[in-house]
Amino acid sequence: MSYAIYTYPEGISLNGRSYVLDSEDGDVLSFDHINQIFEFLQANGIDVRTEDEMEEQGLFIEDEEGEIDD
Repeated sequence: MSYAIYTYPEGISLNGRSYVLDSEDGDVLSFDHINQIFEFLQANGIDVRTEDEMEEQGLFIEDEEGEIDD
């Protein structure tokens, strides 16, 4: 299973989801494990260690089937 990071522009869910993209080809950046998401965010200056902390920052995880991971 793969996972993606998304946010809602301006913090409003009616705006649709905005995903973190791969800088090489512009595709949605995917991760094989949720822990890789935390490592990626920490390496990019966002100090989160749980999904709750991500949500406090307005960031969310979605699985490859488009479902939000709870």
